[in-house]
Amino acid sequence: MVAFAREFFVGDENIRIFSKRGLAVVNIKDVVLLRFKKLDNNKRSRNIPTTQQYLFRAQLDLPGIPSELTHLEAGYVLNELQTGLDGVYITCPNKNRLEWFIDLTPLSGTNVARLPINANPVPAAASQAAKRKRIKAKTDRKDKTDEGDKP
Repeated sequence: MVAFAREFFVGDENIRIFSKRGLAVVNIKDVVLLRFKKLDNNKRSRNIPTTQQYLFRAQLDLPGIPSELTHLEAGYVLNELQTGLDGVYITCPNKNRLEWFIDLTPLSGTNVARLPINANPVPAAASQAAKRKRIKAKTDRKDKTDEGDKP
């Protein structure tokens, strides 16, 4: 998503994309900081609980990132089987809750739930070749009898 954003916004002086200590963010007009995340069914980002993610979600200062900018998260929610998207949202986190969210799904003009995620990531020929190749577990069976079984 970050690579796509870099390409999409190339040349736009109102958009800056940068990383600070592993956190990739999009600065929009020095008003909003946006990061991309996978969201759960409650539209909250999925994170390993770190100080950095807590400070971002709590709208607090991060090293090199001022809290005057509103911290937003753009993300997607997978369907129940995790085979497609259920929705795409922009959220405004505030500690452990959301202040608000915007559903971007209707803007796509398609039924997002029907869009597959890597529906067939392996070419058909490679997939068939993988099915033909069988790997047998190597065993050391030589019908040995246990020492205790001897009369």
